Amino acid sequence: MGSLKGETVLVIGGSSGLGLAVAATALEDGAEVTIAGRSEDRLREARAVIGDGVQTAAVDAVDEEQVAGLFDGFDTVDHVFVTVGVVGGGTLFEADTATHRPRLDARVWAAAHAARYGAPKMLRGGSITFCSGAAGVRPGKSTNPLAAASAGAVESMTRTLAVQLAPVRVNTVVPGIVETPLLTASAGDLEAIAQRLPVGRVGRAEDIAQAVRFFMTNGYVTGQTLIVDGGGVLV
Repeated sequence: MGSLKGETVLVIGGSSGLGLAVAATALEDGAEVTIAGRSEDRLREARAVIGDGVQTAAVDAVDEEQVAGLFDGFDTVDHVFVTVGVVGGGTLFEADTATHRPRLDARVWAAAHAARYGAPKMLRGGSITFCSGAAGVRPGKSTNPLAAASAGAVESMTRTLAVQLAPVRVNTVVPGIVETPLLTASAGDLEAIAQRLPVGRVGRAEDIAQAVRFFMTNGYVTGQTLIVDGGGVLV
């Protein structure tokens, strides 16, 4: 596997959590990094955390025109990581359609827009990595079915786009329970979860960042979905 030194990395949904960890990892590896997110305040906070070497862009990843405009600002892009999704929302019978719709739309359309406008900028091949969700693999009684469906949709899209966009490589990482503000808010008792997992702990954002870096730097991997969950799907 190679290095990201001198390559251009765009993280969509990078102002906190997994995206911020991926941005920090790429920056440490010598990449030119841009993080995109909806909130300018959170983008400023992200820059304060990982340093002035990162560029930021305020973009709603579900808005096609904004995503198109984002990529218009790049001559070329080597790697894109997309981590956009809406958690929670209750089961099918606990909320109305308007509440459910973002659980499906956000992840799917953010991924689709990034692929549509990102791939043409990847003149040397490059990679696109999506972020799915463990609920699509191992749902629980309280899992939002539209959120689970969005995870499955992105994983299926990964295989299709890996064929259609070649030589651009397209992969998906599936995080388990990771200590980030978004994921742990709905996870429950982390200590109890850690005791159930084969690895004996819940995940850290850096665990996912290393998996994403693998997808970016290994030029022989495409169309794959990697579950990084401490063995959670086994138990």
